[in-house]
Amino acid sequence: VETFDMMPLSDAVESSLVLRPAPAPPIPVLYEDDELLVVDKPPHLPVNPEAERELSLLEKVREQCAAPELAPLHRLDAGTSGVCLFAKRRAAVSELAARLAAGQKHYWALVRGGLRAKGIVRAPLRDAGKTRPAITRYTLLARLAGHALARVRPEHGRTHQVRKHMAAIGHPLLGDARYGDAASNRYFEHRYGLDRPFLHCGRIELAPRDGAPALAFECALAPDLAQVLAQLRAA
Repeated sequence: VETFDMMPLSDAVESSLVLRPAPAPPIPVLYEDDELLVVDKPPHLPVNPEAERELSLLEKVREQCAAPELAPLHRLDAGTSGVCLFAKRRAAVSELAARLAAGQKHYWALVRGGLRAKGIVRAPLRDAGKTRPAITRYTLLARLAGHALARVRPEHGRTHQVRKHMAAIGHPLLGDARYGDAASNRYFEHRYGLDRPFLHCGRIELAPRDGAPALAFECALAPDLAQVLAQLRAA
């Protein structure tokens, strides 16, 4: 920091500060064995490479873990954080994907307005050009400043399933520019710095392999979302 007196007749002293970006931190690894790699995905990073984005989670983890055959077992939206699973070998993709499909995913979501203690959304969704069945279950965790924090469990893996289903019952995710409420999103971005959908994959359970126990992976709420909750609770 360098100080200088831009206005000599005033009581103020000005300062010049130069900031340079530090190297990006490594992706946190939650679990690893010969076939499976589980990481804590940060927000604003797509799982697969996209033309309009410089990097992807797949590319970063391949380089970080020296795993050239790494393949994603599921997809989280770029704006979603949390548990993300990869197969380390292409030969393991089929079995691991089947165990994931037979397991469970648990998301934490902050939605607009009040919410019942628990509920089920049954509404088919368009996915890959076809209308497919989709069921989502939710449980209320807390009421905060007129909104609701919920644990959401989709029984299917349709594109944007959680975001679409919560919007369909009148409780869109806060920060969701595509399916959410524009006025609420603007307020939460200005007041709490929420610049993405409030959606975090906090736990994934893999169905057990024959003769082996089931596996479950968890990660804490992403820091930016935790900060939003802290401010809401302090209001």
